[in-house]
Amino acid sequence: MKYRCVTITHVDWSKDESAFWFSQDELVKRYLVAEELHDDTIDRHHHIFVEYSEDVNLDYVRSCVTCLSDNLSIDVSVCKSQKNWLKYCTKYDFNPVRFNVRVEELSFGAQLSSHVEDHYISRYQVDFMDPFLVMHGNNRSTIISYINEWLSRRRVEIVDQREVILPNVSCGFTMRFDYWFGENKGNIYLWGEPGVGKTELVDFYMKGERVWRPSSVSPYMWSGLTEDFEYVWFEDFRISNYRTEISRLLSLMDGKPVSVQGKYKDDQLVLTRARFIFTSNEKDDIDYPEFARRVQIFHVDHQMFCCPGGAGCGGGDVTVSNPSISTQQRIMNRENQG
Repeated sequence: MKYRCVTITHVDWSKDESAFWFSQDELVKRYLVAEELHDDTIDRHHHIFVEYSEDVNLDYVRSCVTCLSDNLSIDVSVCKSQKNWLKYCTKYDFNPVRFNVRVEELSFGAQLSSHVEDHYISRYQVDFMDPFLVMHGNNRSTIISYINEWLSRRRVEIVDQREVILPNVSCGFTMRFDYWFGENKGNIYLWGEPGVGKTELVDFYMKGERVWRPSSVSPYMWSGLTEDFEYVWFEDFRISNYRTEISRLLSLMDGKPVSVQGKYKDDQLVLTRARFIFTSNEKDDIDYPEFARRVQIFHVDHQMFCCPGGAGCGGGDVTVSNPSISTQQRIMNRENQG
């Protein structure tokens, strides 16, 4: 038979290693290796689909698998239904190792995972015109919840990988932000074209601070906000994306308690004294007066890293021809903390 189902139990190597051995066989036309973990016993099983270019017998398949290790517990059988076996293999493993197996043949969860990683790699919010979301309207809430959780994890990964860069103290925007930071009051909104250094500036000052970064918009987005946080930072902010939560956002910015929906738990009352930071590539938000009056607005109109300073830099309300010694000292102190 050309189609085989293989299950290897109690393995102590990765699915990539299992896939490697099948990739070395010239008779293998396509394959998929999925991994199933058992938390209670720390056991690892590999479920494998393999299609050969010609008929092979049971002993041939077993000989390929035993190349991995001796004394394996192996179950090899004829694959009577490719469709059912591929969906079973990817029921728990949404990211299998596959060769010449189309994503459309996998479980719904694996299809969703693959789509989100491709479609949302450069997005920060749910795309409500997402073709996958539109196509699977009956599972809309499940898909949106999965996307939001993926975006939240992705945001944390990006933050962890970002290099913290020493600010340019000659730039007036650095001095203005430093002054705002030192005042210990008020909220701030920085907007400007991508690449001018808004995120890098905030990143540096937030080093060592207790910062809460909201997840994507959902009824549960505020449930993780506690009084322990000193700052709330919205990256790539657009107020239009938060239209369903704008009243809660404004109340929290005013230091007022709000009732929020908890995921898998009862509603809760949230109160924060944190200062809010918004970085955005858009200026539309400042046209909303109820929001604009609650923040200091900085329009960063040039790259801060290569700014020589001078009169007018930073909005024209700060003299920067000779950078403040106190600003330089505070920046160096923060750098030394790392």
